[in-house]
Amino acid sequence: MLPLGHAAFAYLCYVGYRVASGRPLPVHWALVPLVLGSQFPDLIDKPLAFYGLLPSGRTLAHSIFTAFATIAVIRFGVERFGRPESEPLARLYDIGPTAFAIGYLTHLAGDLVNPLLVGDPSKGRFLLWPVSRTVYYSETTASPVARVLSVYRDGSAYPQLELVVLAGVVFLFLEVRYRTRQRPRSASN
Repeated sequence: MLPLGHAAFAYLCYVGYRVASGRPLPVHWALVPLVLGSQFPDLIDKPLAFYGLLPSGRTLAHSIFTAFATIAVIRFGVERFGRPESEPLARLYDIGPTAFAIGYLTHLAGDLVNPLLVGDPSKGRFLLWPVSRTVYYSETTASPVARVLSVYRDGSAYPQLELVVLAGVVFLFLEVRYRTRQRPRSASN
């Protein structure tokens, strides 16, 4: 998956989590940690692989060991510093760690889709790095920014377009529903 696909997939999974757990929607404050989590593995691994510090663009931050450690550190850090007084920060405190975790874990799941679809689950062994051997990907030799821009610049192929459109439709539906319910009702005559 590419960045927009990861963000859309994370958003849809987060909406599903909120619905399944009976929590209200939409949650605007969750979008920042959610999107950050959905991009986090690539923000770490791709540049480090490009500069030769990691053997592949799916190693360190794509490992479930790093994922669970990062999520635990964030949860511990939030609990350690206590709940902030201001309302917006308190909301972020309450939903941020879970949103980040869902974003991060959906990124890893999204990167598993292609190996499973092509029938080669062994390419998913990046999840067990460094215990498992590294899978080498050709994109490691290209600058991460240049690679992503070249894919999105080609108008004939927008990866995960359906997923991005679906996430956009769900987002707009939730926004319209929320704003319609927030309007004060006029007094009937």
